[in-house]
Amino acid sequence: MKNTKKEALAEFHRSNILKAAEKLFFENGIDDTTIDSIAKEAGYSKATLYVYFKNKDDIVNASYLNGMQLFYDTIADAVRNISDFIAQFYSVCDAMVAFQKEYPFYFDSLLRDMNFASMENDSPKIFEEIVKVGDKIDETIIELLKLGVKQGYVREDIRLQETEYMLWASISGVIYMAKHKERYFSTCIKVTKDDFIRYSFDLLLQSIQK
Repeated sequence: MKNTKKEALAEFHRSNILKAAEKLFFENGIDDTTIDSIAKEAGYSKATLYVYFKNKDDIVNASYLNGMQLFYDTIADAVRNISDFIAQFYSVCDAMVAFQKEYPFYFDSLLRDMNFASMENDSPKIFEEIVKVGDKIDETIIELLKLGVKQGYVREDIRLQETEYMLWASISGVIYMAKHKERYFSTCIKVTKDDFIRYSFDLLLQSIQK
């Protein structure tokens, strides 16, 4: 019982520190956020902060895991109780759009180039969890593609793993561009951001259809 209370208290403090860090990451960027500023925002001394996190990279890695877990939950919810491939495909696309709007920091974090070799050394437990969550995300999208093949929507010659990564890169890239080029779309090519997103998702679907 004592260990359980101790673990719960440690998790409480880790969560407080991580929330403070993510607030600063979002406001100032990761590079311009220091351990000192995180400790001040969280209301802890630096010495206390180092009890729960090895260094700033350890905090960044924990934040990355948070984002991945939320993203997996979002994708899993998007396909739950939907049996048709086309409906699942657009549900996943729409869920990713909603994820970017609700969690812009996490969305941008998932697009960052992470040094996984360094992460494995700095935060081995977090790295292990990230790999597990990443595998679950991969499995969810691959099962979506298998459903498309089974139902006769998707070509049988696609390579599942590569196609899964292509979908992730394409969907996230479309969402990222729509966010940053909204004014250009409306003034120069006379389309709304939402129209651009939907048209892009339609083209993406066509690229894997029979």
